[in-house]
Amino acid sequence: MECLIQYLDELEDLYYAVALVAERIRRAFRALIVLAVSATFPALGVLLAVTHPPLAGAMVLLSVTGLLYRAAVGSPRAVSAG
Repeated sequence: MECLIQYLDELEDLYYAVALVAERIRRAFRALIVLAVSATFPALGVLLAVTHPPLAGAMVLLSVTGLLYRAAVGSPRAVSAG
């Protein structure tokens, strides 16, 4: 019986080790996607400003309006003490 309990404990340890590695991989992919989007949007904005300046101005005004609305209406984030 003791061997079975140790075997199940080892399986549990293996399961959580795989879960921790999967979480690190997920965070790496998320950071990669954020980096790709952060590099792509400014490049697309410059391309839009070069090809269609009035449309680029409209997009800037819509973005600023949305950010101001979110800042005025949105709930403030809680500041952590740690």
